Amino acid sequence: MKIRKTLAVPVLALSLAGCSSNGLETVGAGLGAISGALIGSQIGSGTGNIAAQAVGSVLGAFAGREVVRTATQAPPPPVYQPPPPYDPSKQQPPPNSAPPPPPGQSQNQTTY
Repeated sequence: MKIRKTLAVPVLALSLAGCSSNGLETVGAGLGAISGALIGSQIGSGTGNIAAQAVGSVLGAFAGREVVRTATQAPPPPVYQPPPPYDPSKQQPPPNSAPPPPPGQSQNQTTY
C-alpha cells in the first residue's frame, strides 16, 4: 500500500509535466518529480510523509524542467557595436613601414 501512495505522487506530477511542448522538458520534470518524491519520502511519517512527497514531487518537477530549459537554451546573440567614427588626426602608419620619401623622390628611387 505504501508503494502505491509513493508512486501516485510522481505519476500525477508526470501527467502534469506532459503538457509541456518540449520532450526534454518532460523528461527533466519527470526525473525531478521522482527524485523530489524520494527525498520527500524521507521526511515525516503518516499523513505528513505523503504531504512531503507531494511537495517534493512538485518542487522537483519544476526544478528538473528549469534545469533542462536553461541547459538547452541558445545563448543570446552578440550585441552589435559600431566602430568608432573615423578621425584622420588619430590615424597612425602601419607598424614596420618605411617613412615616406622626401618630396620629389619616388618610393622606388634609391640615392647612393
